[in-house]
Amino acid sequence: MGYIVWGECAGWGIEYENLAALGRFASEWTKAVQRDFNHPSIVVWCPLNEVWENLEDSERVRDVRFVEAIYKLTKTLDSNRPCVDTSGGYHGRYNDLFDFHCYHGPETLAEHLRALEERSVLTMDKTYAPLSAQENIPYDGPRPVNAGEYGGVAYGAKGNGWGYRTRSSEEEFVDGYVKLTELLLSCGKLSGFCYTQLYAVEQEQNGLYSFDRKPKLSENALKRIAAGNGQTAKSRTRRGGKIRTKKRGRFGKGEARNGSAYAVIRTARNRAVEFLLRINQTFGGEFSKIVKKSIAFGA
Repeated sequence: MGYIVWGECAGWGIEYENLAALGRFASEWTKAVQRDFNHPSIVVWCPLNEVWENLEDSERVRDVRFVEAIYKLTKTLDSNRPCVDTSGGYHGRYNDLFDFHCYHGPETLAEHLRALEERSVLTMDKTYAPLSAQENIPYDGPRPVNAGEYGGVAYGAKGNGWGYRTRSSEEEFVDGYVKLTELLLSCGKLSGFCYTQLYAVEQEQNGLYSFDRKPKLSENALKRIAAGNGQTAKSRTRRGGKIRTKKRGRFGKGEARNGSAYAVIRTARNRAVEFLLRINQTFGGEFSKIVKKSIAFGA
């Protein structure tokens, strides 16, 4: 079936408030886009990640011109694919979709999603630059919004590893995963989401698998996760000029065929297609070809 992915770049630790760093990053990012431009799996470019304040001095907020320049550069290199200027950071004025990171538990996540669903407002932490930056760049409802990172729960951590939260038992970990994922699936205004993370990496011990790619969870636990991924999600339809929300099944008949791996991949593919359809609607059909190919590819 293949994968539908975002094309991203390693940029953690850059002094985004210093425009002297812009040239070097722009050069590296240009090479990455040119290298991967023709890869059919890439549907979104995402050059930056968590662009907030300087890591050593919180008073030095990122320069909005940095993210806006990289967005413009990306659209110059590839005018067809959508681009999110930064995943989970302070967005600029030019952006094709909004993205946020949320590592809270189910109760707080539910409050944030309720604000998005009912009032088209993003209330997540670190979404907007502080008042000292003198910016006014709010989320506007028509653009797609994505949860670029959620979860971050450490289970089976070793050494000095950490997670945003820690669970001591497998049952507790899976219960939390299912609750968070069900909440995200229930939000009709959310275009997509990405769990953090599949594998543990060095100090971040919040993977479903260990650093050496060994499963931390039992087969039954993985089946519960797959079942949670495959539950119903909201879709939105227009009737008589109004948007209505309805529940619809994820797979229909034979939803568990080919085991849990099928359920996970199938859910991801369906959610990615919904994401493309929403972007296609937002941009007036510009991406209709890529949407049609994605649907045909995964049908």
